[in-house]
Amino acid sequence: MAVAGNVVKASDRDPPIHARIRSVATQNWLDNTVTPITFDTDDIDDDSGHSTSVNTNRYTFQRDGRFEISAVTFHGASTAGTSRQTDLAINGVAITGAIVSSPPRTGGTGVFQQNLAGQIVTVVATDYAEIRGLQNSGGTLATAAGSNMTVKFLGEV
Repeated sequence: MAVAGNVVKASDRDPPIHARIRSVATQNWLDNTVTPITFDTDDIDDDSGHSTSVNTNRYTFQRDGRFEISAVTFHGASTAGTSRQTDLAINGVAITGAIVSSPPRTGGTGVFQQNLAGQIVTVVATDYAEIRGLQNSGGTLATAAGSNMTVKFLGEV
């Protein structure tokens, strides 16, 4: 695989990754509010499905087909509350079974990571995917930088 900086040529990837988008900036999540993660950096975006200026929380599919979506979210350190949650939504609706929920990290130090791996979805062009977070710390909780979403095209349906 040829890598030039953070750019990998499409012809060098197998299976083809159509997008890898990530968040460099932190984001504040309100208590008990489902919040889509915003992404400000496109490492790969072969189909131009993500914008860093409009609807930055969405990857909009440019073709019909079956896709695999994976995500990693980074929650800021806090022991308050009972739950940190990450889910995948298509067109604003959570996908059944595409959710990770964990108690807050004990000790309250360091970044807390959740992985949402290999969710297969069938979509049509103009559908959009979001990775969303939910926390119940009793107040606003900041994310840590590095949350990301990867979209792989698996084929036509």
